[in-house]
Amino acid sequence: MIIAVYRTFPARASRVSPGRGGIRTGRDKPASRKAANRAHPKLRAPGERANVQLRTRRILLKLRCCPWKAGLLAKAIHVPQVREMQGWADPPLTPAGLGEGSIADAHNLRIPITLHGISGLIAVSITRSTDPDALGYLLLTGGQPTDAACGFPVCRATVTYPAEGYAAMFGWTQMVRSTDSDPDRFEMDPIALYRQVLTPYAFFGVRPELFDAPSRDSKYDMDWLAHSFLCVSPDAVLTRHVQAVAGFSWGFTITRRTITFARPAALGPETWDSHLDLLKTSYPGWIFDSEYLSA
Repeated sequence: MIIAVYRTFPARASRVSPGRGGIRTGRDKPASRKAANRAHPKLRAPGERANVQLRTRRILLKLRCCPWKAGLLAKAIHVPQVREMQGWADPPLTPAGLGEGSIADAHNLRIPITLHGISGLIAVSITRSTDPDALGYLLLTGGQPTDAACGFPVCRATVTYPAEGYAAMFGWTQMVRSTDSDPDRFEMDPIALYRQVLTPYAFFGVRPELFDAPSRDSKYDMDWLAHSFLCVSPDAVLTRHVQAVAGFSWGFTITRRTITFARPAALGPETWDSHLDLLKTSYPGWIFDSEYLSA
C-alpha cells in the first residue's frame, strides 16, 4: 500500500508575476532596473547574431587552418554585425569632403578600414568638455583651477580591428594648424612627453585610442584645426617605416567667446601626401610612404 503524504508549504509570489505581501515583481521594478534589463540584450545581440552566422553556415566545420586564424575569422564576422546593429550602413552617395564609405554627423564619424584582408572601423566622437577634472586636467595643471577648459572639444578615436598582438599594432600621428601659433602652416602635435623623442606617433600600441582635449586659458578669437592619421609599419614594430591607413579632420573656432566645433570629416590620401614634407623634415630617420595603404 502506498500512502501519499502531503505537506503544506508557504506560497511565494513569482518574481515575474503579480504578488502580495510586499514582494517586488516584474511589473513594479524600478525604472533603472528595467532600463538595465533592456540594455543587456542589446549588448549581447551582436555576439549572438555572429554565433548564429557561424552555426547556420557551418563555417568552423569547413575550416582547414590553425585555431588562431579561426579566431580571427570569428572576430571578423562580428564587425559587420556591429555595423548593422548600430546603423552604420554605407550611404548610397558620398557627401563632399567625406571619404568613400565614411559616415558622419555633427559630432561623430565612422571610417571603415581594411588591412591585410581584415575589415575594421575607426569611430570618432567629438564631445564638449563639461567636467575637465574628470578628464584628468588637474594632473596637467598641478591642482590649479581647470574651469577655463570647459566648453572645448574632446576628441576620441577608437579602432575596431579583429586581430591580436603585433597584427593589431597601430600608431596615431597628428598635425595642427592654429591662428595663435602659425596660421599659414601645419605643425606636428606630439604629446608633451614625446617632444624630445624622435617619433611621429602621439599614440602607439595594440588598437590605440587617440585622445585629445585642446583648450586655452582665455577664450580669445581663434581657429584650431587638426589632421589625425592612423598608421602602421609593414613589419609591426621593427623598422621606422610609416604607412597611413586613414585620416580625419576636426577642430574648433572661437568667436566672441563662443566655441564652435568643426564637423569631423574623413581625409583622402592627397591630404596625407600634403604633409609628407613636414613629416620627413621633422623625422629625418623615418620612412613615410605616399598615399594610403591599400587592403
